[in-house]
Amino acid sequence: MAVMVRDPYGPSPGATYFMAADADGNDGKYGGLYSREVEERRRGQWTALEPISTGTRTVTYVTFDPVEELLWSASEAGRVTSSVPFFREEPDEGPLWNKYSSFQAHSQPVSQLRAENWGVLSLSQGALRVHAKGGLPTHIFSDEGFTNLLTFAYAEPMVQTTVVLGGNIPSLLAYDIHQNMPVASVGTTQGTAVLKNPGRCLVCGGTAGDISMRDPLSLKEQSVFRQAHATISDVDVKGTLVASCGFTQSLYEDGQWEPDPLVKVFDLRMPERVLRTLQPSGVLPYLLQFHPIFPSLLAVVGQTGGLQFWDVNTARAEGGVYQVFGAYEAATRHITAFDISSSAELLAFGDNTGIVHTWGLKEVPVINNFSDQTDFPINGGPNVPVPVLSADGTPLTLAEDSPLSSVPMPESEDGTLLSDWPPPHYTILVGQKPRKIKPNLLKPLQYREFVGHLTNPGMRNLSSEAYEASPGAYPDPWPHNESWDSVARAPAVAPEPELGSSSRRNSLSGVSGGGATLPSTSATRDLSSSPAAKGLGLADATSPPPRLAGLVPSSSAA
Repeated sequence: MAVMVRDPYGPSPGATYFMAADADGNDGKYGGLYSREVEERRRGQWTALEPISTGTRTVTYVTFDPVEELLWSASEAGRVTSSVPFFREEPDEGPLWNKYSSFQAHSQPVSQLRAENWGVLSLSQGALRVHAKGGLPTHIFSDEGFTNLLTFAYAEPMVQTTVVLGGNIPSLLAYDIHQNMPVASVGTTQGTAVLKNPGRCLVCGGTAGDISMRDPLSLKEQSVFRQAHATISDVDVKGTLVASCGFTQSLYEDGQWEPDPLVKVFDLRMPERVLRTLQPSGVLPYLLQFHPIFPSLLAVVGQTGGLQFWDVNTARAEGGVYQVFGAYEAATRHITAFDISSSAELLAFGDNTGIVHTWGLKEVPVINNFSDQTDFPINGGPNVPVPVLSADGTPLTLAEDSPLSSVPMPESEDGTLLSDWPPPHYTILVGQKPRKIKPNLLKPLQYREFVGHLTNPGMRNLSSEAYEASPGAYPDPWPHNESWDSVARAPAVAPEPELGSSSRRNSLSGVSGGGATLPSTSATRDLSSSPAAKGLGLADATSPPPRLAGLVPSSSAA
């Protein structure tokens, strides 16, 4: 009996799937699902693709972007490089990988990378930094406790606000990357080489060989696997399964370390004993990673370039041993980093010569089954040099001392330039610039609750200068060279008569005429003696202005 079913691991055109059952009604292979593609994905018919040259020293970390079609790598020189796959129709059309971005993230070796949809996190011995995927630095986290760091993991992977950091220090640090401040610090009995958080607990691989499980929020130790290895080189977690590999002390040379030939598998629900012990043939385990589709399949990678997949439930190997390096390369090269894409169609290996080796499961493999679109520059695509042409269309040869003006400006198809922005869409109206307050008004200011107050001596609003549309367009309402003699104005009165001399100025108290009243001398004196008038640099007003000198009232008017 056979029934058509869908592939639970992602659609793939041209694949046929059957739910097989025997005469007794028992399900067939792989839990009832069987197809040629599932068999290929599980056993892996891997083919080597063209390698990526990072142009730097030892590759310390490689990881596939979980959101976009990008492959990230970090080097011992502190440089981070990303590559985007470029699939060609013919073998001779160009490389398979194009460089997307490359930037100097740290001045020290990068020990770990993690790509998110909002950027890339990179860790060195003394800092945790965040860069945009184009290379622009956005955040730098550093603290006095950041020393000899090796690894980090999110305390809550779904929230991504706090990271836990560990290294060659007897402590674990919790750091809030949103508030840019340390949250907690817990002492440990050994250093931390690897941190993993499957969601329910924080798995810590220690430098002394212990694997401890801690609460991700309080960092308290819940359980521990004692002496899994002499020291831990890698740990990976899938569900409740924990796989580890490491080093042991050499039996032949004191003080020397050699790879432990055993891979130990634990269950988080039974932390007191080893669930499985795997002994890969032809591969000395150095790096481990569970298969992203088959939870019981474990990829085991050795330093010499060997790769083998093992089923941790049956403790049996799935397929043979793959070799990354050739016969002549194995003597001088060794593997330093490894990762599997989320689609399980691409493998990446980093070595000590700055090369990232990639393997594919299909002719056109993808990194993610459903990736977001990657933002490319305007002139994105393969790096093809564009020939420089002169004005008459002939090739133009430029020397080192050739001026840039010798290169003609290209003509656009519609005759417009990039600087020709249409006003309705690309220009906005802005207000006039603020008026400039006169300096002599700022001196007598008295501040009350951050607000400056100034006494107005009965004049017009002279708090600021008028806008200067053009020189001489209109006079300044308050020229800088005028004094009280020319600025002070009396209310509108009838034509001024010639009345007496100025000997009685100080007795001037008021004049009536034309329905208006002149201010008294005392009022004028009070205004001019005020702090505001002195601050304005006005003349001493112990006597009235010359304009009022002739307006002396008669004795009858007084």
